[in-house]
Amino acid sequence: MPAVETLLSGRRTRLAVLGGAFAGGMQHSLQRQEVRLGRCRVSPAPLMALLRERRIALGGAAGQLEAVSPLAVLARGYALVTADGHPVTKAADLKSGQQVDLTFGDGACHAVIGGRPVQGLLDL
Repeated sequence: MPAVETLLSGRRTRLAVLGGAFAGGMQHSLQRQEVRLGRCRVSPAPLMALLRERRIALGGAAGQLEAVSPLAVLARGYALVTADGHPVTKAADLKSGQQVDLTFGDGACHAVIGGRPVQGLLDL
């Protein structure tokens, strides 16, 4: 039977060879993965273009929302008339002496309905 030191020496040599081969294989695999990852990187230019496009779309949507905003309508010269906390949509719903609130683009005030209603006459 060979000596223990001889058996271990052969095994150590084999282990060193296999360890070197393993390290070389891992190094090669790592280099391949780095090359592959380099091909997957995205240039920032398309992302920036997409971001600009989305900002423009968002700006357009904000403009549309602003155009139909009740405050924007009031700022154009219209007023919101409310009685008892509810919007008044018809002059016929108001009675002489009734208190109403008028909301304009720059503030609000109280008013009292008086006189008789005149239908169809607009002084433009």
